[in-house]
Formats: sequence, C-alpha cells, structure tokens
Amino acid sequence: MKKILFVTHEESRTGAPKVVYEVAREMNKYYNVKMVSLNGGSMHKEFESEFGKIIYESSLFDCRQIIINEKPDLVYVNSLSSYRYAIEARKFGIPAVFHIHELRGGFDAVFNQRELEMFKEYADRYIVVSKPVEKILLKDLLCDPSKVFMLNAFVNSEDIINKSLQGFNEIKEKIIQNDKIIVIGIGYFNTRKGDDYFINAFKILNKKYPNRFRFIWIGKYGVSSWLRSWYSVGKNLGNDFLLLGERENPYPYLRSADIFLLSSREDPFPLVALEAMALKKPVVAFKEGGGIPEAISGCGVIVENMNSWFLADSIQDLSKDFELMKNLGEKASLRLKLNYDSKIILPKIKKLIDDLLLVQI
Repeated sequence: MKKILFVTHEESRTGAPKVVYEVAREMNKYYNVKMVSLNGGSMHKEFESEFGKIIYESSLFDCRQIIINEKPDLVYVNSLSSYRYAIEARKFGIPAVFHIHELRGGFDAVFNQRELEMFKEYADRYIVVSKPVEKILLKDLLCDPSKVFMLNAFVNSEDIINKSLQGFNEIKEKIIQNDKIIVIGIGYFNTRKGDDYFINAFKILNKKYPNRFRFIWIGKYGVSSWLRSWYSVGKNLGNDFLLLGERENPYPYLRSADIFLLSSREDPFPLVALEAMALKKPVVAFKEGGGIPEAISGCGVIVENMNSWFLADSIQDLSKDFELMKNLGEKASLRLKLNYDSKIILPKIKKLIDDLLLVQI
C-alpha cells in the first residue's frame, strides 16, 4: 500500500487543521497515512486516535530526515508554514501536494521576495480554498494554471448537525434570554478575525437598542492591546457580551444562535461560516474580508464597507425580519450541501492524489 505523509502546521481546533484531518482520514481508507505536526493543539487526541503516533519536529532541519525515514510516495503539505516539506519532497523526486488556506498576508508573513518568486516550483499540485487564493497563485506568483486546483474548504454537515444536538437544551437555556437576538462568532479572537469589529458592532447596537442583542464569541483569546486593556478595566461590556473561550464542541452554541457574524479582515474560506450554514444560520460578513462572499451570496448578508457602523446596521436590519433570517438559513444549508460538503469535495481531492500516484481506479 502506498504511503502518504501529511503535514499539518498544528493540531488546533481551527480551519486548516480540521480540513487536513478530514482529508487524511478519508485517504487513510485507501493509503497508508502518516501525520507530521509542527505543533500540538486541542485536536491532538483526535489526530492520534485516527493516525497513530504523530511525528513531531525537534528542530527546523528535521523535515529532510523525516522524509528519508518515512519514505512516502507522496507528501501532502497543509498550510504555508509547512512549506519546507514540499521543497524537500521535490528534491527526492516525491510528488508534493500543497493545500493553501492563506491570503496575501499569510504569504508575506512566511516568505521573503526570493521565496515568493520560487513558490511556483514548490509543488506538483496546488489546492486553493477560494477564488481570492487562486488569484494570488495565478496572478501574483505566476503558478502554472494546470497545477492549480480550486477546491473550496468543506465541512461534514451531517457530523455538525449531530454534534449540535449534544447538550443543546442545556446550552440554549444558558445563553438565550428574553427574546434577545443571539449573534455568535467563532475562531481565534484576534485582529485578523476582526475582534475590534465584533466588539464595536456590539457597542453600537447595545447603545442604540439596549438589551436587544447578545454577542457571544467562542475560541481562544488573542493578545491584542485592546483585549488586555479591556480586562484591566473589568469587562465593562456587560452581561450580553460573552467570551466563552475554546469549546471542544461549539455546535450547540451555534445552533442556539440567530446570526453568525464573520467579522474577519482576512479569511480565505473559513470553516466556521460553512458550519453556520450547515446549521441554517444566516452569515454576515465583509465583502472584502476574503473568500466567503462567494459562498453566502444570496443566502447571507455581505457588508459592502469594512466598517463597524455598516456592520452594526446590517445586523440590525437582518434581525428585524425573522422570516428573512429563516429563509436565508434554509438557502445557506442547501448551498452548503450542494457545494461545500465533504461528500462533494473529498472525492475530488482523492482523484487528484490518485492521478499523482498513478493509481488505476
């Protein structure tokens, strides 16, 4: 059985690691899968249960030795920070697939100018999760179009729905009160995810419509200067602004919400928005915030200007029409099942891998 070496930058409960986990789990049915992780994380138990002992680096120079030791037939590199494995695989004549989840800010954070010029040589196939990412590879980095495959990020909608029912009634009682509109965000609460937009939208709405909205964020806290100062003055946003931290199963909270708010400045194609769509929640997102507008057009709310006031107004307008929220949620669920479900995307990834390994189907 041919071996695939998967490389994830970490085992966190965030988008890119969750995607590679699902891809590797599917490929584990057909190939011998080994997993390399550059960092641990809250999904470690799931990774280890599915793939056995995880291989970790002890230094930046380990990637070559790991490839030599494992002798894979293909290396599957997930996220830009794992790029060294694609380069080393190519040196040994091993096919490399590069699954890219980042926009321009991510590229500039990882590569210098010379490395960006060489990027088109780093892999045999590039999988990009949205059109904005595809544009970077084709227009900015001049990658060969025949090597670039636009396969959107995806979720397992059936699994999300099932998990959303676990403890749902108890969680619903805790967070829903007095017919307030529940607006939820999920992810790493930091500047890239628009923590300030999320906070300011709540401030604006809470001032104009007291006790009408409850904003909830699930995920690790960032270390922004604003957040540090906010804690120092005693959480002065009141009881309707909740930072709940990371949750192993965030889906009952998401199921309890009325609106999912994606406040990101830059997000290639975030799984959290797809997860909200799976649970029939309308998504509100900035037009220039990344790739998700292509998914929610006609079944969500796209905010034209990256501005807290416009964001607050969009949330308020949507919240006034419960029938509209319901209809958008239903359309979002259908759009998800037809385009962004694992049952749709995983077979396409498998075919790409099969073709590289010259497997007869």
